[in-house]
Amino acid sequence: MRRTALGLALGFLCIAVSASAQEPKLQELKTLKFNFNNEKKGAFFIIARFEYMRGSVQEFSYRVPTVSIGVEDQWQKNHFGLSGYEAEYRKESLKTLDFGHFLDLRLFRTMPWLDHWKIRWTVGAGFTLGIPSGFTDSTRQQYDRTGTLISYRRMFLQKNAWSPFETHENAILSPMVEVHLKYKPIPIEGGVRFQRLGFGVEEYDLANRTYTLKNQHLVTTSFFVRVHIKIK
Repeated sequence: MRRTALGLALGFLCIAVSASAQEPKLQELKTLKFNFNNEKKGAFFIIARFEYMRGSVQEFSYRVPTVSIGVEDQWQKNHFGLSGYEAEYRKESLKTLDFGHFLDLRLFRTMPWLDHWKIRWTVGAGFTLGIPSGFTDSTRQQYDRTGTLISYRRMFLQKNAWSPFETHENAILSPMVEVHLKYKPIPIEGGVRFQRLGFGVEEYDLANRTYTLKNQHLVTTSFFVRVHIKIK
């Protein structure tokens, strides 16, 4: 009986020692699982934007409102210094379906310098391709005292690309740079967009029967607000 009790006591002691030896390993596994579940991952967003561009070329001025919808893919870690990409469909005029269609593609980098204040600061660059709607076109006419048209000037956006199923240049392809600021707890961000566009100003002098054309490339500025919704 004593031998049996002694054997049971030794058995319980061995089990206790073995359990205590395995406890750090179990705790280590729990810690690893916890860290894995909280690892920083990439995210996928749906973005909707309202944008307003305003400027002037010589004596002409233009105002271009646009709306857009798109996606943003933020990678788990930076690749070649970049944090992700964005793709947006942008519409200039909701009154017509024939013009004002654009596709924007951008690569961006999220700067960590304002993370302490929970501010997401993003700088992106890319290209836009599309068919303008005519918001930038403008014409001014000049008449003499008798009401006869003697000259007129016209400003227009220069086309430099082809759209599908067209045999002439009816679209624009231009580079752009954007800067975004967003307070992280709120799914709304604002920013500014810089885009290089070419403008032409032509003048018809009907009295002297002359025609002149002046081309000018400008960096336009537009401001936007967009909703930034995380879906994954």
